[in-house]
Amino acid sequence: MKVHEFIAKHKIKESRMRIYDAELGDEVYGIYEMGLYRDCEVVRAYPHNGDTVLEVASVNG
Repeated sequence: MKVHEFIAKHKIKESRMRIYDAELGDEVYGIYEMGLYRDCEVVRAYPHNGDTVLEVASVNG
């Protein structure tokens, strides 16, 4: 499932989520940067400190 599909399906507020790029080994925080991941496949999702973290393989995948 793609990031934008996951957000819509689970009704996640974008202010309460983060994206973890496994290729970078780091989280992406900025609104512009997160927009780059809109069409990436979600590898897994997990809660962290009250937020939902969506893990993707990379910005290209």
